[in-house]
Amino acid sequence: MQTFLSCDIAKSAVFSRIMLNKIFGFLTLGFYRFWGKTHLRRMIWQSVSINGDRLTYHGTAKELFIGFLIAMLLLAVLFGVVGVALQFMVYASPQLMGIDQVFNIMFLAAFWQFARYRLWRYRLSRTSYRTVRFFQKGRALVYSAKTMLWSVISLLTLGWAYPKLRAVQADYQINNMAFGDKVFEFRGEVTSFFRIYLPLILFWNSVILVGVFLYFNTGIFATMIDASQGLQPENPNVILYSMGFYLLIAIIATILFIAARVKEFNYTVDQTRFFGARFASRLPIVEVFKIGLLAGFVNVLFFAAVGFVIYTGIAGNNEAMTFALFPLFIVYFILFDIIKYLYLFIPMLKLICRSVAVDKVGVLAEVAASAHEAPTYGEGLADALDVGAF
Repeated sequence: MQTFLSCDIAKSAVFSRIMLNKIFGFLTLGFYRFWGKTHLRRMIWQSVSINGDRLTYHGTAKELFIGFLIAMLLLAVLFGVVGVALQFMVYASPQLMGIDQVFNIMFLAAFWQFARYRLWRYRLSRTSYRTVRFFQKGRALVYSAKTMLWSVISLLTLGWAYPKLRAVQADYQINNMAFGDKVFEFRGEVTSFFRIYLPLILFWNSVILVGVFLYFNTGIFATMIDASQGLQPENPNVILYSMGFYLLIAIIATILFIAARVKEFNYTVDQTRFFGARFASRLPIVEVFKIGLLAGFVNVLFFAAVGFVIYTGIAGNNEAMTFALFPLFIVYFILFDIIKYLYLFIPMLKLICRSVAVDKVGVLAEVAASAHEAPTYGEGLADALDVGAF
């Protein structure tokens, strides 16, 4: 196995592009974001090399802009139709009051999965290596339906069907990926996904059991409800202890989730084949945590600062502190992309390039040399339904 990917992008160049995007974004009231996003993608794509030959990004700002308009139109029409239908249902059967919100959430989740698949398809169809393009076959509606089906089953089974969901998603996506006239193949098994996610599933089931026990055997939930209604709880420390408990659960769950995602990535790459070549990934969990720790710490500091400003403004009836929230959010609006790209995305991209290997280094070059007559893939502007654009 030999590494075949490299990334030489400079953080200074990314920082300059992000600042230009923010400046022109403010001056154009956000309209420039499509052009800024396109420039940034071209910079990142061209920094990635496969055996010394760089990738090329062919997407345009016009496609992203029209894709954004298409997405907004679809959301408005579909949610309007669904909303009217649900209102008639509630009017006909008042006992179904509240179920309309559940349907809205499920509908939004299904649309999100639909848009994500089209995002992958758009980006791959706009990516080329040695003038030959990648592409994503398959249907976004099928992917969304499979995802929603197994998502519901996962909820009903308290997460025990979640590994099946991840296996179905990986199988459909990778088996519909292609480069030139050759298709990728995924050979993963559900049992392996189950072993990967078993610690996380056991943890959440334990949390649910503990929560049920506390609900029926202690007064902690009643105390929190009283506090939320402005009533003075008998033991004020209960609220503080419960918040600490929830924070501990969130930290443990995040650690287990990230570890499982890294293991899943390594396994998925290991089980991927292309034109007789086998891939392998040894993405280290510790390094991923190190990268995410700094970005997460900066975000926590920001929200702690926001909380302090809000608390000071309310407790001291200080309107000046309340107005300070606006410039604080402006600063975070600028820092968010800087943190995301410079301290999270770029380091992760470089780490992945160092961690992924293949047993036949020149396989993509061989396919590129034999696939120049293969038609390029794309469905025009309709493929620009890119959720990253909004």
